[in-house]
Amino acid sequence: MGHSQASKAATRERLVVTAARRLLREGTQGACVADIAADAEITAGAIYRHFASRDVLLQEAFATAATVLEDWKARAPDFDTAIAMYLSPSHRDAIDSGCPVAALASDMAHTHAATEDTLRAAYTRQVREVFDMLADRLQAQGDTSREAIQEARSRAIVSWCASVGALALSRAVTDRALADGILADVATQITRWQVLPPAQTRR
Repeated sequence: MGHSQASKAATRERLVVTAARRLLREGTQGACVADIAADAEITAGAIYRHFASRDVLLQEAFATAATVLEDWKARAPDFDTAIAMYLSPSHRDAIDSGCPVAALASDMAHTHAATEDTLRAAYTRQVREVFDMLADRLQAQGDTSREAIQEARSRAIVSWCASVGALALSRAVTDRALADGILADVATQITRWQVLPPAQTRR
């Protein structure tokens, strides 16, 4: 690769990373071309030499942001570890490099433009993949009957929905002790619930 091509590739990568951080920090509405360009220290017009549109840039930015979930899944050998990692203060504090599903939940719920359907589809895939990962981790702890598989998936969905909500609330409140308590209490209750027999959890 020649110098000019390498430079262009480096600039493109910088734009994607910059857009990913802004997307996580400010949401889709806050990730405008002008601000991304300013953060990357280039002109707004230069962005279109690398991307056909803002939507294309945001789609690549989301894919980059989602790599944190792949890393999380790879580093979590079991269900309890996965929840502990997700609901850690360090993850909570990493707003511009944390879970894009938690960061963008509200944005995705209010996005209806046809041009953003691809972004919502990518978001939906990530949600499903995490549900599958957590269900697999739970399934490793029990039998492989149809009922057990269904139970594991149900628990995975409830557990991660609670985790995403806890992460969002922990980031939103101004009281640090309350923020830490939200993470700790939800993590404790989720992992405690998982060890109870199904009949007990439904009482």
